[in-house]
Amino acid sequence: VKEAMASGKRAIAAGPGNPPAVVDETANLNIAAQGIIDGASIDNNIICTAEKEVCAVGSIADKLKAELQRRGCYLLNDRQVRALEA
Repeated sequence: VKEAMASGKRAIAAGPGNPPAVVDETANLNIAAQGIIDGASIDNNIICTAEKEVCAVGSIADKLKAELQRRGCYLLNDRQVRALEA
């Protein structure tokens, strides 16, 4: 990770924290959504080996969110996020 970050080029790497799941317009959103759920669930959301955030291109972001919600994920509003942070 240190070498990738020091290369001067853009890098997506895992280190202290969690790697993002990156979804673009070429993705099969059904497969991507299930993979995101599986990845976030594999370690009981405790350690940093699996994705805990999603970066999606704008053209498919709403469709991906809808697919994640269809599969049981929750989309929190600002008040809910603040309550969890507290």
